[in-house]
This record gives sequence, structure tokens and C-alpha cells, in this order.
Amino acid sequence: FLKYDKHSQFQRVQVVETVPFGTTLVLDGKTQSAKNDEYVYHETLVHPALLLHEAPKRIYIGGGGELATARECLKHKSVEEVVMVDLDGD
Repeated sequence: FLKYDKHSQFQRVQVVETVPFGTTLVLDGKTQSAKNDEYVYHETLVHPALLLHEAPKRIYIGGGGELATARECLKHKSVEEVVMVDLDGD
């Protein structure tokens, strides 16, 4: 069922509750992430790159509105600062 539906300045933002995937973020009709499996995407996005760096301290994230990328970055003890900029404040 539809939990949230709003047109922001830039896009249509929806939050949908689904049986197989749980709470799901949908932007402009395209699924972005779902609670039950988002970790698969975000872990593989973040950890390989950060493990290749000797001691990452500062990280910039362009996008990432659901904060999952930031969450994974902050699991690395050397990280001191994460700056995330998202197109849409909604």
C-alpha cells in the first residue's frame, strides 16, 4: 500500500509497503531501494572502494537520500567525516 506520495520540486517521491520487499522508496516510478534487500546494494557500493583505500577520512556522497550509503561509510573506523548532498530535500 502507498504510505507517502508527494511531488517535490524535482521528482515524484513515493514510499510503498510491499509484502516481499518491505518499505520501498520509489522515485518517478522507479524503485530505488527496499528495506529487505537494500544492504546488498549499499554494502557492495561502499566497502570495496573503502577497503582499497589505506585510511579513508573524508567522504563525499552525491545523492543517497535514504542515508544507507552514509551508514555503510561510517562503519569504517578511519572515517571522520561524511558529506552528503542530495538534489531533493523532500
